[in-house]
Amino acid sequence: MQKLIIKNFGPIKDVELDVNDFMVFIGPQASGKSTISKTLYFFRLIRTEFAAFFDEKFVQKEISQYDILDGEELKARISTLFFRIFELSNYYSNSSYLSFEYQDGVSIVLTVGKGANAQPIEASFSDGFSSRYIELVTRATNILKQGKTSINEVAAKDIQALQIREARNLIIISAYELFQDNRLLSFIPAGRSYYAIAPGRINISNNNGIDFLVKQFADEIDYLRKQLFSSYSTDEFLFLGNTVNISPIIKAAQSLLSQILKGSYSSKDGLDSIVTKDGVNILLQYASSGQQESVWILLVIIERVYYAMQSQLFIEEPEAHLFPESQKLIVDLIALFANHTDNKVVITTHSPYILAAINNLLYAQIIGQKNKEAVGQIIDPLLWLNYKRLGVYFVENGTIRNILDSELKAIRNEEIDIPASSIINAEFDKISEIEFQK
Repeated sequence: MQKLIIKNFGPIKDVELDVNDFMVFIGPQASGKSTISKTLYFFRLIRTEFAAFFDEKFVQKEISQYDILDGEELKARISTLFFRIFELSNYYSNSSYLSFEYQDGVSIVLTVGKGANAQPIEASFSDGFSSRYIELVTRATNILKQGKTSINEVAAKDIQALQIREARNLIIISAYELFQDNRLLSFIPAGRSYYAIAPGRINISNNNGIDFLVKQFADEIDYLRKQLFSSYSTDEFLFLGNTVNISPIIKAAQSLLSQILKGSYSSKDGLDSIVTKDGVNILLQYASSGQQESVWILLVIIERVYYAMQSQLFIEEPEAHLFPESQKLIVDLIALFANHTDNKVVITTHSPYILAAINNLLYAQIIGQKNKEAVGQIIDPLLWLNYKRLGVYFVENGTIRNILDSELKAIRNEEIDIPASSIINAEFDKISEIEFQK
């Protein structure tokens, strides 16, 4: 199993956890939930940086094999990627340490740089990672040196094209094997209503003062708006060319989206809007804050479910501005996504309703093993969550605690009630005592 370690980084003092398919982090604000989520995302994103690095260096032939055998340039690129995600220098200290183990003996570690010319944060590779890296460098170099087709049969430029294609395939496959992952990544940040304001959306990508992850997600939204939903509403898109034999997954996705949005989303004529069930068109910038926050999560999930893309989503505060009933529905949609093509999810949340909704899906899976039909009448089996895929943690005081009960295979009820509610109840009880004092 993959493992993440974070020490003395931002608000996190000491965290070590196994990486599951469906992970949830709950806790007070500024406790470190986002730090953990962003760190997980960073270590996942290294795979794409790795593939891009090899493509540039070998396919475009900027430098020779021997210039990069030591991996120092790749390490520098990883450090640069790190600072694009974590721009604040007060995140790290002299004892900061981050590590991700992708498979046995294969890991990347980030520590504070030492020496006059060192970067503030430097990457290093385990021996297992380094040996595989060197092997890939050597194999890619040999492919580009040797043609597999005779020069008499194919023109020289065609041989080079074949070599480049073979090298690219090797790089992609090697990256998947090395990092034990081939999923499409998306980080969905909090504060999503920001994207509903047209001028803000247009200026996000070119604004150097905007967070890297915010800009990255703005680009993804822009693609979805222009490529998928410029001609069709979300309902029309889901049923496009498939109005008779619609798959149960598409039906479930459409139903959940419609219930959460109270309609469907459209970007026709470049205008974001919600089309209500009565056919009323409301510009998104005038829609409710809950609709503005949730619509972007829904669009990403709908695309991944429709095209059956293997993906991993990192979602901050999916409950934002949503009534508890809608919070339950968005958990259902996320679960539908997670169960489809074995997708992965990381959620940060403040909401006990999110935990309660997850617990119901866990309970349904357990009881449904004995009586699928009866439980399926209450909760669609497409939404049931497998306890073995789950990791749920309470983040506080710079560390985490596992809040799953291994015997019950559920989140502990006392954790769902969250300490804040007990404080509120205690205050009420004390005031009540005063009222009835004689």
